[in-house]
Amino acid sequence: MQDTFLQVFVIALGLLMYPNSDYNLNDLDDALTAGMQDREQLLLMEKEKINQEIALSYQVLQEETNTAEMLEINLKNDKMQKRLDGQVDAQSWPNQDNHLKVLPSVKSTDKETTSQTSDVDKDYIWILWKTLSIFSSIYFARKYRQRHSQVTSNVTKTSFPANAAEYMAVLDSTTLENFYFQCIQPGSIKRHREEEFLDGFVSDLLKSMKNVCSQVGGIAIGTADLEDLHNVVVPLNPPESYIFKCLFSNKVDDALPDMYICGQIELMKNAQIQHCCPCQVSDAADIVCLLHNGSDKIKIRKVTDFDEQFCKKGSNYLSKGKVNKWFHSTLRQAWSLIAFKYEFEVCINSSNIPGAVKVQFRSGEKISFTMSPVIRFDSHSYFFITTSLKNLDTSWSLSLSKYEDTFLRQIAKVLPQNSCHMQTLEIILFLHKKQTLLTGSSDLKDLHFKTALMHLLLTKVPYEWRPAFLANRLQDLLNLMMCSLKAKQLHHVLIGNPRAKTTIQLPVYLVKSNRVNLFNPLVVHRCIYKNAMMHVMELLKNAPILIKDYLGQNK
Repeated sequence: MQDTFLQVFVIALGLLMYPNSDYNLNDLDDALTAGMQDREQLLLMEKEKINQEIALSYQVLQEETNTAEMLEINLKNDKMQKRLDGQVDAQSWPNQDNHLKVLPSVKSTDKETTSQTSDVDKDYIWILWKTLSIFSSIYFARKYRQRHSQVTSNVTKTSFPANAAEYMAVLDSTTLENFYFQCIQPGSIKRHREEEFLDGFVSDLLKSMKNVCSQVGGIAIGTADLEDLHNVVVPLNPPESYIFKCLFSNKVDDALPDMYICGQIELMKNAQIQHCCPCQVSDAADIVCLLHNGSDKIKIRKVTDFDEQFCKKGSNYLSKGKVNKWFHSTLRQAWSLIAFKYEFEVCINSSNIPGAVKVQFRSGEKISFTMSPVIRFDSHSYFFITTSLKNLDTSWSLSLSKYEDTFLRQIAKVLPQNSCHMQTLEIILFLHKKQTLLTGSSDLKDLHFKTALMHLLLTKVPYEWRPAFLANRLQDLLNLMMCSLKAKQLHHVLIGNPRAKTTIQLPVYLVKSNRVNLFNPLVVHRCIYKNAMMHVMELLKNAPILIKDYLGQNK
């Protein structure tokens, strides 16, 4: 019994392991099923044949038995006749005895035939199981060997071309300009209309959220900022008598591969509150104030539960999970208060993405965006919630998007008129988005391409950013991405980079910080590195075809 289970396990393991095979598993399953069905039909035919032989033997046995009975009756009659006649045939009885002895031999022969047939059937099934087990073991060993060979060879086989011009040389600057003005720029008009809608809708939704917070107490909602079409930054302010103390850090740690620069937010009670009414002091329960009524004092006392509601248990640091849960609940309550005013549906996803909102109109058109709760670090940076590292609940990522946008605006002042740097960025982001739809997402984000462009802006002279050099700059951007992927190194242009100070005024903590490698996850995780390389390779191959197809559709 144990051998049978072992054989079944080996066969199942050999057939089901490593589904990402070069062979078609559906065809393999069909072939095995067809083979087993043929084997089963053959066994059924053998069984029917054996049953027919047994039935024939039984029929012959019945006939022989009837014949023997008739002979016995005849012999008895002859014996009685001979007794009457007084003559006994001594030779007839031995012959009859010999004839009767045939019957047991026939029965024993049939039993031996049946037992031999069943033994042969069992031996045949045993041989079949052994054969399948051997083939499954060989298949399993071969796939295990191929698995390890592919892991070591796939990355080496995925090699970039020497230059992006091998694929992009067919696209000149005129073609790229036509592509930009015909296919990318019209989309900006649609984005402008969506931004106008979001400005009004988000402001109404935030007003409702502020009303909910004022009734409950605790964290307050600040003035939101539409960072881009798909992200609304919602700053959170501490309640009265509390302050947020942001602890900045950019140490490279394998536990934080996706958080290139992060920090913790400590919740502290503000011991010294200037221009504060004496009734709002924590030990002023017996003071009667003529300026503040009882409800105001109740709200102030409610913030004593703030530590347990929003901080990690046993610490004074804000918990991303608790803040996200509170923000999601507040957002739902705020929409329920104003839903009657609108004729479209709003879906607030309960996923790990904070503030994921989808607006669906009656016409079927949809607009998706996120309302991200953030903690301001300074006027141009903030800490936001990341969902990739759930075990580090108190580590918040730092965003420098406003510094990056300011950098692009400042450097544009020294570039030629109608420079092609923004066209280069929008074209590569368009191709990146379309390639993501074709082959799936990768760890390459818009920030990586934006950072590569900022490095090019610091290295190229302003003359080289004229509109006539659009094709060259696009190739340079792709070459820089390929070189950075090969080296697994792409430094953030604003952190620890002295050259950035010549373009934009940066705070001291950014200038004196250590350089940050945005490709650190590629160093830690080999599968992410392979996926990123394949993504850029496919983007290079598909870019000329994709651009020509879009231009052909707009003719």
